[in-house]
Amino acid sequence: MTYDQFVSWLKGDAKWAGDWSTFPEGIVDMADMRLSEGIDLKISLQAKNGELSGMIAAGKVCSNAPFDFLLLRGSVSGTEANVEVFDIIGGHQRVFERLKLVRDGNVITVHPLGGASSWFPQGARIGKHLDANEAFMNDFCKENKLPRTGQ
Repeated sequence: MTYDQFVSWLKGDAKWAGDWSTFPEGIVDMADMRLSEGIDLKISLQAKNGELSGMIAAGKVCSNAPFDFLLLRGSVSGTEANVEVFDIIGGHQRVFERLKLVRDGNVITVHPLGGASSWFPQGARIGKHLDANEAFMNDFCKENKLPRTGQ
């Protein structure tokens, strides 16, 4: 086993990587997962040596930003990860939010650290999809018919 493989195993990369939402396709015991209802939230994660990157989409992002999703980056510590929600605007990185993600098996609970003005629901529970899908984030705002007010 190489060092990278060992660190990847140690940090649980495979457990974090994938597509996560309130309605994970193909899960038959979804009710047992007690996922959040009535919210639109998707996270797509890649993991390498305990470092996370990916994308996040939510209804309030659609309403307040001119894009369907924002970028994520952060690091894992056991079953928790601290991530920044950011994007590149006008050639500059802008951090919109910091989140704490807590993973319990195939469920992540999202805890925004930015207070009441968060674009992401406090304590939202999302489940891992069985298979990754390249088009997972495509047209999120259009599919959820959310108006854009921040343009």
